[in-house]
Amino acid sequence: MMAEKVDLFDPGKLAIVALILVVGIGGNIGYGGNLPIPLLKGVFPFGWPAIAAAAVFGILVNLIFVFIKPPKVRATDVLQ
Repeated sequence: MMAEKVDLFDPGKLAIVALILVVGIGGNIGYGGNLPIPLLKGVFPFGWPAIAAAAVFGILVNLIFVFIKPPKVRATDVLQ
């Protein structure tokens, strides 16, 4: 991420990272590793694995942020 100069203080990217961490880690702890999502019940009969669901949710939120831009943060806003 340092070589590509990814700014994780951007609100959109920060929200995506937070969502992936919360769903991935929280789903793994709270639901025994599988989230009870009824979609694709034939492929995942016990629910989606938490890390797979987190990746899918992260991709979907990223697609939403492509069309709806979150507000930009200026350096002066961060320092105050």
